[in-house]
Amino acid sequence: MEMRGGNVFVGYHEWAWSLRTSGFPVFAITQSGVVKIGVTCKKPAIYKLPEGTIAIIRQYVSNLGNETWYIYTIPELHEFRVGDKNDWDTSELPSGIKEIVTNMIQQHLADDP
Repeated sequence: MEMRGGNVFVGYHEWAWSLRTSGFPVFAITQSGVVKIGVTCKKPAIYKLPEGTIAIIRQYVSNLGNETWYIYTIPELHEFRVGDKNDWDTSELPSGIKEIVTNMIQQHLADDP
């Protein structure tokens, strides 16, 4: 995965390895909110980032049903993981991202009992 201009390029099998792992949502976090920018896929993809993007989030659910959200800061692409295995702990996220991700998690958990 790498930055290319104002976009993120993801290579073969970086975010998805099979049909089951393809199709999970990918979001951009901006100062004004969260925008869906695509879904994961096995083949190379370019995700166009809205202006002011500070992070990307992609969702993943394992065969066992464990859910993980991968958060990548922009432009460094530093990776953080938040999920049900760590009780959705967001304490290690950068402050500008932490509140938005925490709100997304609370909404997600309320929508998906």
